[in-house]
Amino acid sequence: MPHYRLPSPADPNCRLTKRGATWDSTIYHCTATNSFWMLHMDRHGDRFLYAYLIDGPKPIIDKSQKFPVPEDWTGDPETVYVALESIHDSEMSGDSVNLPGGLREVLDNGDRVLITDFDNAVVGEIIRDGDELRLERRDGYAPS
Repeated sequence: MPHYRLPSPADPNCRLTKRGATWDSTIYHCTATNSFWMLHMDRHGDRFLYAYLIDGPKPIIDKSQKFPVPEDWTGDPETVYVALESIHDSEMSGDSVNLPGGLREVLDNGDRVLITDFDNAVVGEIIRDGDELRLERRDGYAPS
């Protein structure tokens, strides 16, 4: 199921960024229009974005500005961190990698897989290149 950033109801060319949550709902922000949106699910399981107006000390939910969430949306992209020693990485094979079970599905969902070293510093990212997966190393990192 796809993970992707929701388009903004205020500007369909912009994507929403998760900004936090109230006790029952997730709040999203559109930086281009500086507008906020609250994700809501009704009792039938349908999801909507409502305008979330921050004007003064108390936020207001404007239910007259109600926009449906695409049916195929299953959530925002997430970042998964994986230790370098847990992947089979070979510089000799052009940095192609074999991932442990389940991580290929993470990439299929639109999520990111970052690789960390022994000090938990990010040293690279797994990139899908057609049907192959490869490790794109960060500048300054070379395998020992």
